[in-house]
Amino acid sequence: YYSLMLLKKGGVLFVDNFIEESFSENFEGVVSIAASFLDYFSALNMMPNMLVIGDAVYDVGSNTREKFQELTVALALAGTDREKKITEVFPLISLSGSESGSILFLTPSFDDARHDFIKKLTSLNVAVFPIYVGARLTERPPLTNEAGFEHSKIAEGISKL
Repeated sequence: YYSLMLLKKGGVLFVDNFIEESFSENFEGVVSIAASFLDYFSALNMMPNMLVIGDAVYDVGSNTREKFQELTVALALAGTDREKKITEVFPLISLSGSESGSILFLTPSFDDARHDFIKKLTSLNVAVFPIYVGARLTERPPLTNEAGFEHSKIAEGISKL
């Protein structure tokens, strides 16, 4: 559902890497989800307009094998950015979202800062589809289209298979 909405509007695939840990299982989960979405988009021959990893922007342009490889390599090499805060990329993300109409927002945590960030984007008429991996760390009401996955619960469910 999220991917089809993103594709209909052009879309930005945003990978939030602004976390304090140098390694995070949740961030690795976000990268994995992003790679899965790119693979899916590529198979449909409907890539997003751009991939944004933190503050690095990758214009997609066309759906070629070389472009797909470039984007998957960028994801594979992505690391966390412990120096910056999510709020610092608001101008970049709001401009990208305004130009393309929608953002698939993948984040390793969902806290007050991310909730407010997304709320601010939606106030600019940008359709945002937030997916977080890990615990929901805010008491604020759920956003439209919000979806979350907790690694511990997924691993627990898999172990029962």
